[in-house]
Amino acid sequence: MRLLFSLLLTLGALVSPVLAQELTDEQYDEAVEFAQNNTRFVLYHEFGHLVIAQFGLPILGKEEDAADNIASVILLGERDEEYDNILFDAADGWYLSDISNTEDFEESDFYDSHSLDIQRSYQIVCLMAGQSAETFGDFAAEYGLDEDRIDLCAADYEQLEQSWAVMTESFIDPMRGDGYTAKIIYDEPTEETELSAKIVKDSGMLEELQQRFAETLPEETTFRATSCDEQNAFYDPEKAEIVMCYELTDLFLDLVIEDILSEE
Repeated sequence: MRLLFSLLLTLGALVSPVLAQELTDEQYDEAVEFAQNNTRFVLYHEFGHLVIAQFGLPILGKEEDAADNIASVILLGERDEEYDNILFDAADGWYLSDISNTEDFEESDFYDSHSLDIQRSYQIVCLMAGQSAETFGDFAAEYGLDEDRIDLCAADYEQLEQSWAVMTESFIDPMRGDGYTAKIIYDEPTEETELSAKIVKDSGMLEELQQRFAETLPEETTFRATSCDEQNAFYDPEKAEIVMCYELTDLFLDLVIEDILSEE
């Protein structure tokens, strides 16, 4: 499933290496972490498409929304600061994507297979607050969610958590130890994607997901990081392959660097 951002129409050429030179060391580290975390969320989103396809998970509604929810419930289930930070940054990433898009909405935006970027941002925030208002309530309040909505978010998260537990127990757990472990491939980057390729590889995100579902996948599967000539990520069901484009990480880097510099 292809994941395209509204920013594809607005940012144009990637400018990460140039903009990065204007950052302090602390700002650069912050930008790299933001880009890694957003890429990690997208990886788990694409893994959502993978498990829907390979395990035949039943879904109602748009598959893109289901994949976002699978990513969120897996990460929230860790109850760990590192994974919480992925969700903080993913919510902010979709928000920045929305406000950076200066194009007027077209009718196709409202019937697209993906929800609007701003909706995806708020859905992540809602699920975070729904899992723990104590931990994430202040973050939700910054996004303007009132107490009544946060209470409803708790019901939303409980429903999602229960649904995922049933799917895991019924479809995924029976395969553990009897399935395939994904193969990992890092293709050589182009000169333009060397920085993003290093960010992706240094994070170990592909290896982390590989080990989480080792000997569990129904099909021989590949996790591939590569240069694509587009800012994208997708699951190819015919090849049983998740493709993470280095250019997508560049896009996230551009987003956060421009935001950091705009605050100075």
